[in-house]
Amino acid sequence: MVALWLVTSCGPPPADRSPGPRDLKRIDLDPVATLAVGDDGFSVEKLEVRVGDPVELTNTGSSEHEFDAGEDFRTGDLFPGESTLLLVPEPHEGNVIRIRDRHSGDTAELLVRPSRRR
Repeated sequence: MVALWLVTSCGPPPADRSPGPRDLKRIDLDPVATLAVGDDGFSVEKLEVRVGDPVELTNTGSSEHEFDAGEDFRTGDLFPGESTLLLVPEPHEGNVIRIRDRHSGDTAELLVRPSRRR
């Protein structure tokens, strides 16, 4: 009876199970790109990425900055030197996510292509 339990518990998780902490080991969270905002604006005006790509968002400035993309995402305030990781969402409209720094008004765009997994 113990051997049967070991065999059945080693299989894949049920399809209806929500992802959990153990699933993160199978996800590559190394950023494919970095988008920084600082005292002189964004590091690039446009960045090409895919849905699901991990992108590091970094504040390289000397004061607070915030990445705001409306309905697509919003980071909240990032203090100098802080970063966060964004898993690129499917854009609400078209294939472009327009990002604005709520503190300076500077803008950048993510040009979003479909995910590699189809």
